[in-house]
Amino acid sequence: MWQTFRQALRELGYVEGQTVNYEYRYSEGAPDRLATVVGELVRRPVDLISIFGTPPTQAAQAATTTIPIVMIGIGDAVRAGLVASLARPGGNITGNTILSPDLGGKRLQILREAIASVSRVGLPGQSGQCLHHGHAGRDEACGGVRGHDADRRRGGQRHRLR
Repeated sequence: MWQTFRQALRELGYVEGQTVNYEYRYSEGAPDRLATVVGELVRRPVDLISIFGTPPTQAAQAATTTIPIVMIGIGDAVRAGLVASLARPGGNITGNTILSPDLGGKRLQILREAIASVSRVGLPGQSGQCLHHGHAGRDEACGGVRGHDADRRRGGQRHRLR
């Protein structure tokens, strides 16, 4: 992913080592290290933080209100408390989202149209991630395809969407 990011910046005229430098930090899959690695970047200081995923972006948000943060691959940035809205994020955070409450239903509708025999869809998720939380029971969560089930397990419990 970062190769694509660097390539896009090269195409915009940014040359690594001349007009831009990259500082990489990884939490090595340890959520408790997120604050530490983001803190290293803030103390460096860097001109911009480009960050992937909801928990790392939340760590960056907690670490700085002055360094611009570009979030990549975020679930529901509004529900996660990262931005006020996607149209007007406010603060020092901007970027894109991979999920939106409005898109979930459309994705299931397209799946149903592509594979007519689909009658049950699993929606795996990770506890603590703000992806589709709070949308259980909404008709649009099933793409307007009534009579078909979509199950979500959260915290070991099943939540049925109809």
